[in-house]
Amino acid sequence: MDSRAIIQAKRRLRVAKEAFCQLETCDSDDDFMLKWTEFLSAIDDVFEKIEKGSRNSPQCRQWFGAIKRERKTDPLLNYLHHARNADRHGLEETASFQAGGIELSAKPGSAGFLLKEIRIDSSGNVIIDASDRDAVNLKFCAKTIKLKTVIDHRSQRYYQPPDTHFGEAINNPSPLEIGKRGLIYVEKLILEAEIRLGSS
Repeated sequence: MDSRAIIQAKRRLRVAKEAFCQLETCDSDDDFMLKWTEFLSAIDDVFEKIEKGSRNSPQCRQWFGAIKRERKTDPLLNYLHHARNADRHGLEETASFQAGGIELSAKPGSAGFLLKEIRIDSSGNVIIDASDRDAVNLKFCAKTIKLKTVIDHRSQRYYQPPDTHFGEAINNPSPLEIGKRGLIYVEKLILEAEIRLGSS
């Protein structure tokens, strides 16, 4: 293993971590997409650096061949790779945004209600005037960000947001959950590459 590859992969990992950490505090959808695409590119760069560094020995090439197969067969790793490609080579967004809001419904078993007024005061409190206030079911819905199906324009294949990672179910395939698992994987990948460096 070429030691330069590990140094450069660690730099790209740092970029990925910084972009990932900023995802939670983005002020706008555009800021989020900018950080998400930075993250996808940096994760992909880690793979590229390690692959290039593994070319100097047959054992390292064989090891990275197994990593490439893993990346093709694991839904999460495969999705991250193709989401980066879709972002770089296509025009479609890799994530979508659903605005948050307030959901009103009648409580089960009630006769319903007539909504007369809904307003938000200066403190942010929701004030509801209804014919039967006890029948009102009020739910606050947070803004959600969902990963989209991406397309590889060269092969015309579609890649769904992952629902498993190495056989383990992913209950919430949000960018934050998928990103966190991707970071854990590439950190381990770099550690394995360092072990190979020590044994070559």
